Amino acid sequence: MLTKRREDILRIIVQEYVTTAMPIASETIARKYPSKISSATIRNEMAILEEDGYIVQPHHSAGRIPSDNGYLHYIESLTSDSSELPLAEQHQIRHQFHQAKNDLDEWGRLAASVLSQTVRNVAIVTLPKPVKSHFKHLEMISIQNLVVLLIIVLEEANIKQSLLPLTEEMSQEVLSAISRKLNAAYTGQTFHDIANSSLQLSSIEEQVTNAIIEFMFDEDQQEYQDLIIDGVRHILDQPEFMKPDQMRNIIEVFEERTFLRNFF
Repeated sequence: MLTKRREDILRIIVQEYVTTAMPIASETIARKYPSKISSATIRNEMAILEEDGYIVQPHHSAGRIPSDNGYLHYIESLTSDSSELPLAEQHQIRHQFHQAKNDLDEWGRLAASVLSQTVRNVAIVTLPKPVKSHFKHLEMISIQNLVVLLIIVLEEANIKQSLLPLTEEMSQEVLSAISRKLNAAYTGQTFHDIANSSLQLSSIEEQVTNAIIEFMFDEDQQEYQDLIIDGVRHILDQPEFMKPDQMRNIIEVFEERTFLRNFF
């Protein structure tokens, strides 16, 4: 647990380093500290912060920069802050989401845009993904004599459409009856539940059930959907990315989205 003074010093180091991308000296902290404090006292406190792993010295005779633990501690202190956005901004954000209505994809894009504008930095958003999918509804529509359009809907708003070849011709009335039977038996269940069901099935019902299980299994194995990224332009305002090689590295990270997915 950091003392109040060390919390203040770490906060100044993080904020100054984010602004300048240069190591922070004790004299700079003394000027920024809210009350009068000597550089010697600050150096002693910085030595303790360094020993505890919150700051590091990049090279001899340099100031200090935040470590990964220092950044993490700073971010956690921000999340514990109970301050709220101004009411005008809250109303504007509510109005924007109200305009998007119930379009989940639009909500994701809007969330990334609002977050990016608020923090003046890049924002990465993913749509919510359940741990397990649940079956909601099935429709079977006759397309040709031996081909059926299979529509599978999950409770998580995912929809699968595929063509199912039949071994014998079936009327729409029979297909609808099969859909009603499977809907009554499987609604709300996971693919594990469906796979272990003791329901007696005909050959076509078993074929459809296997298609449902396969789709739900694939959904559960998938990682988050495509990342929604907004505000990459704000990176250009960050001093640490002024050099072309550093900018190239960060652009490669955003282009290689598989790397970013590891954080979610």
